Amino acid sequence: MDEALANTQKGLSLKLDQASLRSHLNTASVVTKAVLLSECEPGARAFLNAVPRGHTQMEPAIFITELGQRLGVADAVADGWCPKCDAVMDRFSHHAAVCLAGGERTQRHHAIRDRLAWWLDVAGLKPEKKD
Repeated sequence: MDEALANTQKGLSLKLDQASLRSHLNTASVVTKAVLLSECEPGARAFLNAVPRGHTQMEPAIFITELGQRLGVADAVADGWCPKCDAVMDRFSHHAAVCLAGGERTQRHHAIRDRLAWWLDVAGLKPEKKD
C-alpha cells in the first residue's frame, strides 16, 4: 500500500499495463505472442496517428483490416485451406500476408518499392527502380 501511495497514477498505470502484458504473454499462443510483442515495438502503431491524405492515405478497407489484425479480430469463423498453395489459411489471415503463391507477395513488394521511389524522387534523390 505504501508503494502504491508513493507512486504517481502514471507509474501505477505502467505497472498495471506491464503485469497485464506478462499475463497475456504467459497464456498466449505462439502467433498471438508474436503479434503482441510486435505491437510493443517503438513505432508499431504510428500509422494510427498519420494524417490520411495524398500518398500517405490508406484505403478504408486496408485500414480496417490492419486494425482488426492488430486487435486479434478473426477474418473467418474457422481455419480453412489456402486455394493457392494448399496450406492452412488461418482465421486471422496471417497466412494470407506471407503466402508465396498467387503473386500477392510480389505485388506488395512492388507497391512498397514504388512508394519509396516516389518519396525519394520528391526528396530530389532520383532513385532508380529495377524490376
